Amino acid sequence: MMPMALVKEVEPKRTQSGKDYWRANIAGVGWASTFDSKIGKLLADHKGSEVDVTTEKNGNYTNILSAVAPHAESSGVGGDVPQRDVLIVRQVALKAAVERSAGAGLTDKDITDSAQFFADWMLGGGEPPEPFNPEPPF
Repeated sequence: MMPMALVKEVEPKRTQSGKDYWRANIAGVGWASTFDSKIGKLLADHKGSEVDVTTEKNGNYTNILSAVAPHAESSGVGGDVPQRDVLIVRQVALKAAVERSAGAGLTDKDITDSAQFFADWMLGGGEPPEPFNPEPPF
């Protein structure tokens, strides 16, 4: 992992055999490439911004192994929270909502609403959840 680096230019390319890839000019690295479309799109979306980039030199080529944007464009709650953290919070919130509602006969909508409540709470925008003790199903 290198320190934050400015993404100067990004361009989609195609090999002679027809395989798509992305090429990016990154400050401190120079031109580097990736076949991972998610990485290429992230770099294109953050052209002119700094990102955390992991690269590896392979002969005459530099491969982009990973790229992480420093902050989400807008997480909706909790201010400027990194997108990766928002994803983790949402995953944890969904797991908590499913576990909390087990055996309670709730709909999928009820569970996703509960997951959103947990996510909002964890990201700093809500009251803590009330204890939940459903009646046992037997």
